[in-house]
Amino acid sequence: MRSDAVALVLVAVTLGGACSSNDSSDSEQNRPTTQAPDFNIGEPPIGTMTVTVEAAEGTSPITIADRLDQLFIRFPGAKRASVDGTTVTGVVEEFPSDAAAAFEFTMRSESIMALQPVLGCADGTGLPDPLPDDATVLSGETVGECAVGPSPLDGSPFIDAFVIPTLDLQISVTIDPASLDEFNLLATSCYEADPTCASRQVAVVAGTDIVTAPMVNTATLPEQFVITGDFTEDEAEELATLIASDRYVGEFASVEYDFIADI
Repeated sequence: MRSDAVALVLVAVTLGGACSSNDSSDSEQNRPTTQAPDFNIGEPPIGTMTVTVEAAEGTSPITIADRLDQLFIRFPGAKRASVDGTTVTGVVEEFPSDAAAAFEFTMRSESIMALQPVLGCADGTGLPDPLPDDATVLSGETVGECAVGPSPLDGSPFIDAFVIPTLDLQISVTIDPASLDEFNLLATSCYEADPTCASRQVAVVAGTDIVTAPMVNTATLPEQFVITGDFTEDEAEELATLIASDRYVGEFASVEYDFIADI
């Protein structure tokens, strides 16, 4: 992302033919993760690992199959996961035995993003003095140093994002419907310049880095809206990819592991 500050605006729109997803959002601690049992496998060090996953109600088994493929791709002899009803099966024919006990199937995203209200930025409205007890000072290339407050959202509300190739580049963002009410609590407080969001900006935070901090120009937003700003094409694609890759992809009801060592 570029280093000069840019004012961004959140604009509510109705989008036709927009991308959609069945993914849902949840807090980090509730995201399911299952580690393989400690197999008593001995030698030889290679065998066939089969992982069988039962999709939870409301989660697409295709999504789980995609996640298994992502986890298996680094191992030789990986086959594309198969789907039979709500059951997903993934197989790796050359799975190293020393990885079996530590292998973990998880539906957790690689990175968790958050939306936080901006109280003020050093290069803009100024940092609040004194700093509220529940505020944190973070920084980002586009905004510099900013004080952000706690969010009403437990975790990332994002489902998808993609670039709309108009004359003025826009990023279409989709919010999980289950998170929409909490998201709009945040949007309303920023639109009204409440003391909890005095700058009227929402910080998109990845880890401890503020990726961008757009202004909010409407009190409530639909499930799909666009972020507009003075983007270059590369910057827009980078931000859209970052948001889209930060998805909580669903839940599983059960996971079974079967490792058969080569004889």
